[in-house]
Formats: sequence, structure tokens, C-alpha cells
Amino acid sequence: MEPNQGAAGYPYQQPGYPQQQQTYPPHPGYPQQPAGYAPQPAGYPPQPASYPQQPADYAQQPGGYAQQPGGYDQQPAGYPPQQAGYPPHQAGYPPQQAGIYPPQQPGYPPYNGNAPLMQAPPIQMMTSRLDALPGVVIRQESQWLEMIAQLALDLPYEAANKYKVAPLPPGRRAARDHLQTPDRWRPKGEELEALPTLMRVEEDSGCCTRCLFTCLGCANLRPLKLHFLEGGGESYTVQRPFRMGGGCCCPLEMTMTRGPEVLGKVLEDCNPFCGPRCCQYCFLWTCYTNVLTGRPPSLTHKYTLRVGMACCGRVNNCCGATCLKDDLIIDVLDKEGKLVATIQKTYAPSNDCSAFCRCLGQFSNFIVEFPPDATETDRAMLLAAIFSIDYQLFEKTGNENNNNSSNS
Repeated sequence: MEPNQGAAGYPYQQPGYPQQQQTYPPHPGYPQQPAGYAPQPAGYPPQPASYPQQPADYAQQPGGYAQQPGGYDQQPAGYPPQQAGYPPHQAGYPPQQAGIYPPQQPGYPPYNGNAPLMQAPPIQMMTSRLDALPGVVIRQESQWLEMIAQLALDLPYEAANKYKVAPLPPGRRAARDHLQTPDRWRPKGEELEALPTLMRVEEDSGCCTRCLFTCLGCANLRPLKLHFLEGGGESYTVQRPFRMGGGCCCPLEMTMTRGPEVLGKVLEDCNPFCGPRCCQYCFLWTCYTNVLTGRPPSLTHKYTLRVGMACCGRVNNCCGATCLKDDLIIDVLDKEGKLVATIQKTYAPSNDCSAFCRCLGQFSNFIVEFPPDATETDRAMLLAAIFSIDYQLFEKTGNENNNNSSNS
């Protein structure tokens, strides 16, 4: 026996400490305290008179654990012993394999150890809700820094365009003509700003590219990409290469994709060159833009957008979408040339001077009504055609700065 130790490995009583209790009175129904444990200190409440007994169908396992119901084998080696107080395993699940699979969750079928592990599903592209809408409202964001740089400082600065696409309110339609009918919608700028956002469209182009094309006086022809952003993902992408335009026998075009899938193309229609439509473009200022769906070279002509900027034609669009005339009407024709829908470019007056400033900066507002038989892809392609027309006809070219400089 080592020094300063008593019987059963306990140390001797130290001077100045109260005398240890040698025995503890037994209680009925409770097992005796095993040898080797120190007696319970005085002042603790007595032990309960009885201790809850385990169910009769629990067989004693080696080590003091109860046998689990349902015919389970002993827990395999490599797992820590089950803690007291936890419920037994659910019936119908096989024993777990040590170190391979996580614990089986209740409510799931048993895992077949011979089957391969399931792979996570691939990430899919966002899908829009255009097919459930009768139309949309497109409002270009105001770029006040661009206006200050160009109009006040006479600098060739051009910002990347950004657009907000909102659902067309119930009961509203795009105007068919300039007649002041009772159901005609003449929205204010505050109404368009308050509409909920369906998606956002943002231009992706280099700042040096935009400034260079502005200096050359052809900022509306610059190459770019448009990203259709919806719900935290990208629904569509539009690629626009540099083209001189139909007047130079090099028509403008846009290609829309959804992920790796090509949905179609938007192509300026001046064909045949020096033909009727080319003459209308040169002398009547009427532009045609075709909407083609499918994958090149198998493209299907679905719609044609006709924009007449002069006072002649089906509608008089002279000075349209300005403070002088609220609206400019764009016709949507099918492949037979029949009018199936219209697009309204509107001035959207406001309670302050912001609408007039937006008009000076050429920031657009479009009210789009889709053709009734248009699919979700057709409607997305019509949006791409609207952006192609907006860049071609309503985007600043850069010559405005040259004119201001010459006049000054």
C-alpha cells in the first residue's frame, strides 16, 4: 500500500476536514452502491424508493445495454456505444455500415449497399413567365451621369443601358392608333415606376467601346450583349455584333440564346436591297425587323415589326413619344403581313420635369402586347426585336455632341 492511502485506494483523512461517512443507509427497491465508490455526502436528498424497471422484452446486452426490438444485431464495431435515454432504432432498417454511410433517417426507404450513389441533378437555366402574361412594360433606366456628361460637359460618354421589364397591368392594352378612345392607357412615369419587376435586362459592353463609337458618331451600332436577369439567374442572353445597317447592305442582327440553346435571330429587313423596303427606309423612314425562331440555318419567320417614323403610313408617328405627342405605334405583323399586335412607345408624363429630361436623354418606355398565339420563345424573341429597334432608332448616335460643338 502506497503512503497516505487507506483501504480500497482511498486517501487517509486529512487533518481539519470533517469525518467521512463510512456507510449510507440502504433504501428499499434500490440496488446497493457498488464497491469502490465514495459514500454520498451528507445533505443530499434520499434516493427514490423505487427505480423504473425496463420492459420485459428487453434482453440484456453485453456491457449493460438492452437488446433493441425488431431483431437487430449488435451494433457493429467502430461506432461509439449508444447513449442511455435515446430511442431504439426504427423497425425495418438494416444495421449501418461502419464509416461508410450516414445514419438512416426515419421516413426514407432502406439504402441498398450495392446500388451506386445518386448524383445531384444538374443546375438548369431560369425559365421566364412570359407565356402566362398578355403583355409587358419595358422602362429604360435613367442615366443622369450620361446626360450631364453629354449635354452639359459635351463629353463623348455613353453608359451601359439598363431596362426594367414589368407585367402589363390587368385591363390595359397597347394603343392601336392615335385615336383618343376611352380604353386608351396613358400612363404616367410614376405608374410605370411602381409596377413590379418581372425581369431586368442589362447591357454588357466595354466602356472604351461605347466611348469610341460615340466619338465616331455611331454609338447605336456598337457591339454588345444583353443579359435577361430573373429571380437571381439569367433567363436569356442576346448577342449583337457590329453591323453597319441595312442602308449599307449590312443589316443589323441579334441572336438570342437560353444557355447553350439558340432560340432564334432578329434581323433587319432591307431585302431585296434597292427594293421596296429599302426605298421605304431611305425615303419614308419606315423600318422592318424580322423575328426568326429556330436554330440556324433552319430559321422560321414568325413576325415582322414595322416602325414608321414619318407622318405617312398606317399611323402618323411624327414627333411620337415626346412632349408634343404622347405615343409612337409599332406594328407587329405575322408572316403574311397581317396586323396581330401593337407596341406602344410612350412619353409617360410625370408630376415634375423628369419625363422631359428623360425625353431629352432618349430613355424609352414601351408597352408591349403579345400576339395571342405566341409561345414563350416567340415572346422572348419579340422582346429582343424591341431592343434591336430601340438601339437602332432611339439610341443616341454621338452626332448630337458634334452638332452641339459646331453650333457653339
